Amino acid sequence: MFDDYVEHAADPPPITNIGNAIPNIEYEGFEPDQYAEEEQRLDRLGQAFYPGAPPPDSPPMFELGRVQYTLPAALSCMSVSSDILTMALKTNTLLQLNLKKPDAIITITLPTKKTPQELILSRVFLDPTGKHLVITTEQGDNFYSYDGWTKARQLSKFRMPIESIAWNPFAIGSTLPKTSTREILLGGRNGTIYEAV
Repeated sequence: MFDDYVEHAADPPPITNIGNAIPNIEYEGFEPDQYAEEEQRLDRLGQAFYPGAPPPDSPPMFELGRVQYTLPAALSCMSVSSDILTMALKTNTLLQLNLKKPDAIITITLPTKKTPQELILSRVFLDPTGKHLVITTEQGDNFYSYDGWTKARQLSKFRMPIESIAWNPFAIGSTLPKTSTREILLGGRNGTIYEAV
């Protein structure tokens, strides 16, 4: 901060005109920034040549908007993909909302007799199409739901909290049954990666 301030240690120039009370000083205080012009040039280059940068007058990529909906319980976690918003509530129910048709809300229940205190929803995963939904709990119970289902199915063979899912891009538009995700990768809480077929 003080590096830009210049204090002249030399004697002031001699006063040549006795009638003039103010001495003739070229500069004193802040020096002009020698790098300012270079920084401005680089900023202009970066804006003009940045690959994939949207033009300055383009609309924003993301937009925040209000959804006029009051949740019936506290929100636990949520996921959005392809205009499908899935919200997991603390009551162990899920609400699925198509953002293009916000009037139609699907309630998804879990096939379990455990109470919300015994079964805590930790994450929900939607595939890129918004059709396949995987729900995982802190206790390691996992569930699967497909677009339009009102009751999820329990994945009884895989009991472990899931931390991440890598969806198969080749499953989109494939000729397999609509509920098939093809092969996907599941990342477990213990750091192990599983392939689900």
